Amino acid sequence: MKTSKTSGLHKFLSVILIAVLLVFIVGFASNGWKEDQVLPDNGQVGDNITDNTDENKDGTNEEPSDNNNPDSSEDDTKEPPKENGDLNQGEENKTPEETLPPETLYINAMTGLAVSEVQKFTVPLGFVFDPEAPLYGISSTEIAIEFPIEDGTTRLLSYTTDNSELWKIGSLVETRAFISAMSQFFGGIVVSYGNDDVIPYDIWDTSSYELDLSKHYGSFYRENAKFVYTRHDKLDLALDGAIGLKGEFYKAAPYDFVTEGIVLGISEATSVTLPFSEKNETSFHYSEKTGTYLMYKSGNRKVDMLSGKNLAFENVFVLFADATTYEKSSGTELVIDVMSGGRGYYVTKGTVTEFTWGLNEIGELNFYSLSGERLTVNQGNNYIAFYKASEAANVKIG
Repeated sequence: MKTSKTSGLHKFLSVILIAVLLVFIVGFASNGWKEDQVLPDNGQVGDNITDNTDENKDGTNEEPSDNNNPDSSEDDTKEPPKENGDLNQGEENKTPEETLPPETLYINAMTGLAVSEVQKFTVPLGFVFDPEAPLYGISSTEIAIEFPIEDGTTRLLSYTTDNSELWKIGSLVETRAFISAMSQFFGGIVVSYGNDDVIPYDIWDTSSYELDLSKHYGSFYRENAKFVYTRHDKLDLALDGAIGLKGEFYKAAPYDFVTEGIVLGISEATSVTLPFSEKNETSFHYSEKTGTYLMYKSGNRKVDMLSGKNLAFENVFVLFADATTYEKSSGTELVIDVMSGGRGYYVTKGTVTEFTWGLNEIGELNFYSLSGERLTVNQGNNYIAFYKASEAANVKIG
């Protein structure tokens, strides 16, 4: 009897336990089913309207597809709503992004190359150098012009708008009226150490744009009792104290620059030799690596002692000009006619072509092609030689 009661109790407890388990399982299943029916955050069931942020719950910005909603009657190709919640704003109504104005490009009138705004609006200085002397601060030259004088030597007028960092400039020598007259064509201020004109030329009065450093105390210094040099700070003081000096920005160049490609001549020219006298020869040798003509003086490389750079030019011009030697009691003087015009050679990129030069009706210097148009040249710095027309046969180009 005792065994039977115990067995019955066990059966009763088992039934209770099974019933509890069934209730628990059924309740769990019921809660899970209800959780599947939780409404989306936007409160719409079966609609394709999305939250204004267009941001999915998984953290991505991917647009939800209408294909996920079988009740959607909208065209599947419909453009999704725009960002920022404006559903009625189309692409055509968007405000374009604000753009900055294009940066101004400043061009050096003599070289055709881009320069800074400061350099563009700087009055160029034309230093009168002795090209046989040790030269400092000449590698920044933008246009250099060489002239013969009566003793067989030459003077070199080197224009630059970039002398702000030059702490040694020279060797400076005397100018001549026909040398300083170049400022009538190019602009700028001619800087020299004296003027050794034997004959006064009223027609070429250059006093208003010529700075003679020999007249300004402390604006220069000597080395070896022969060579005269200056510095940009000394030069600035002299310019500030020069009453009546009228410096101009670069005027128009006597040539035009090519806009596409490069200009080539009609014959080969890898070297140019200008024998100004038996003891003074200027020559150029073309470097294919740099596309420039390296300058030599009497067989020696002409180097800027300040920078260590060989003086080099993209363009070399030889202008044949009439020359007259005047005899006076005080000596002789060779005067180059820089206004009457003549013929010349243009050397660039290993080639040479002939051209003519002269002044136009308003007194501007111009270079012309043989067909009569203004000469078109390559961009870069330029060397110009005035050479006696009577000795043109001595010039060698090849």
